[in-house]
Parts: sequence; C-alpha cells; structure tokens
Amino acid sequence: MEVFSNSFVKVEIDFTNFFIFAKWLPKTESMSDVEYKQTFSSIADIIEKNNIKVWLGDTLEFKTPIVPTLQDWTANELNPRLVKAGLKKMAMIVPEEFIAQISVEQSVDEMNSRNIENQFEIKYFEKIEDAKIWLLK
Repeated sequence: MEVFSNSFVKVEIDFTNFFIFAKWLPKTESMSDVEYKQTFSSIADIIEKNNIKVWLGDTLEFKTPIVPTLQDWTANELNPRLVKAGLKKMAMIVPEEFIAQISVEQSVDEMNSRNIENQFEIKYFEKIEDAKIWLLK
C-alpha cells in the first residue's frame, strides 16, 4: 500500500511482512539538499508512526550525489532517529552508476563510523528478491 510519494520517491508499506519499500525515481537527479532532508524526514515519520523494523530501498535510479553535508546530516540526524524508532535492518538495491553507488556507500560508512548504539544492520543487494529474503529472516 502506497503511503507517500513525491517527485523523488514512492514509499509503500507491506503490511503482510511489515516492511517499508522506498523506490527512488530518476528525478532525484534534480533533488536539492532541502528536498533530500524533507523526503528522508517524511520516510522517518512513516517508520515512526507505523513501528516499521525493516526498510527496503531500491536505489537503482537514485541519481543525486550525497555530498558531505548530506552525509553528515544523514549520520547525525536521520539515522539516530531511525535507531530510536526501532529500525533493525535496511537492505539497499545498489545503483549501477558508480558515482551514485559510492556516495550512497560513503553515507552509510559515515553513519557506521558514529557507532550509534543499537545501530541497524545494512546490506547491499543487486536483486530485490534477495534483499527481501534477508530482510524477512
């Protein structure tokens, strides 16, 4: 069931398996820093309100580079909020575009370097089916 969408992402909740699915769209290429923060904050709201424990993100069409200031915001603001909300696992379908993949990985590495208490587990996958199997076990 779709619970949120904008020009950059479509977010659904699978109430059968109780996970959130975020499909990023090509328009992320024009996403500003403010729009990045607003979009991720909206997803965090959904996770908090629905007690979501696992997140599947399809980033194959995620086109915006995550610059260092956004990496810091993600590590210092967003991810502690997700931990507090009880998120346990995040699976990411990685983009083919090398630069986008590196910026996504750097953002996650920055977050992991903060040693947030009870940090959620993150894994990268090429196929959604493999990610779902990992998320649901």
